[in-house]
Parts: sequence; structure tokens; C-alpha cells
Amino acid sequence: MKNPAQTAFDPAAYLATAGLGHVIVRLMEGEVFFSQGSRCESVFYLQKGRARLTIVSAAGKEATITVFTAGDFIGEACIAAAAGPHLATATAVTGCAHKSHSSLCF
Repeated sequence: MKNPAQTAFDPAAYLATAGLGHVIVRLMEGEVFFSQGSRCESVFYLQKGRARLTIVSAAGKEATITVFTAGDFIGEACIAAAAGPHLATATAVTGCAHKSHSSLCF
């Protein structure tokens, strides 16, 4: 019988490594994770750096909704929205390293 400590799921190790269905990606300052109106296909885990979430109104005014830091998930609304369109844009504020989950079933 296996020791439960050896088979226990380690979320920190999982989020720190690439594997089937997820990759580690690095973005430079100003690069976009996803854009408002684009299809939700991924959830991102920010390993380092900062990112901001903005929305543009019908009148063309942009507002920052929140700022993300290391340890935050970005785009998790895709899970609840059943892969509908993004309601905002996520952009790297500083250089970022993040893990992208290309599948919503994880």
C-alpha cells in the first residue's frame, strides 16, 4: 500500500511546472494575455510579475478593474462563462511568467 504522503496532490508543484494541457509562458511589459471580446480558452496562473485587467465601455473609455500579482489566477471567469467571450483585457504591467491551462477541464 502506498504512503498517502507520497501520492498526495501538491498544488504548488503542479502550478510551478509545465505538463500535458498547460505551459509556462513569459510575457514582456505591455503584452496581452487576452483581449476583451476574444473567446475564453485558457485560465492563467501568474507565477511572477504583475498584470492588470481593463475594460473598455461602449463610449470608448477604458477603466482598470484590478491589478494581479504573483499567485493570482487570471481568466478564471472562462470556467463559469462556458468558454464565452472575455469581458475584459488582461495586460502585463511588468515582465510576467505564467502558467496557461489550455483546457478548461482540469
